[in-house]
Amino acid sequence: ISPVSFELKDLPLNLEQETLIEDTIPQLSEELIFTALAVPNPHLTAVVDQAQMESNLQKDISQKVNMPNNELFPDGVNVSFIRLLEKANIFVRTFERGVGFTNACGTAMSASTLVTCLIKENNFDQRINVYNNGGMVQCAVHKQDGTYTIDLIGNATFVYNAHLNIDFTENGIITEVLEQEEFDEDVQYSRLQEHARNYLAKFE
Repeated sequence: ISPVSFELKDLPLNLEQETLIEDTIPQLSEELIFTALAVPNPHLTAVVDQAQMESNLQKDISQKVNMPNNELFPDGVNVSFIRLLEKANIFVRTFERGVGFTNACGTAMSASTLVTCLIKENNFDQRINVYNNGGMVQCAVHKQDGTYTIDLIGNATFVYNAHLNIDFTENGIITEVLEQEEFDEDVQYSRLQEHARNYLAKFE
């Protein structure tokens, strides 16, 4: 994942300073500490505790910064709450702009991992397990000559392989499945999801 920028003009985020790294935005919250970055799509992150994660705080903030014509984020922003679990293990929940809460967002997992490395909760050049409501991925953050890149490591699940006959007619598209081969990878992925749920249950 690259390029990475902390310049607020690249999100954009309309504040007087040039960057926002581990700082407050009083217009949004008196209690949260935010970091804003573009990877290159815009993200606003905050490390939170369990009570804050379970509250309506993220929903309220996310809806506010994604309202039409809002002054802070004129183009909207993805909002992620990060919970530190153990070393090299975090949980991330993301409100995606234009969508709402989603089970997983690759750039949000990447941006959130970078933030935890910046605040020295995790190490650069190390795989970090990033749990989310959809399961988990791994991220590794690298820094060279002041430039950041992030490896996003996850699985692709093949559900089936099919041969189709597609006929474009005046009345629409007619699709006929000629041959279909099912795979069991979705079953295997469900085991990963179960592992993630069992791991997260330890921190409830």
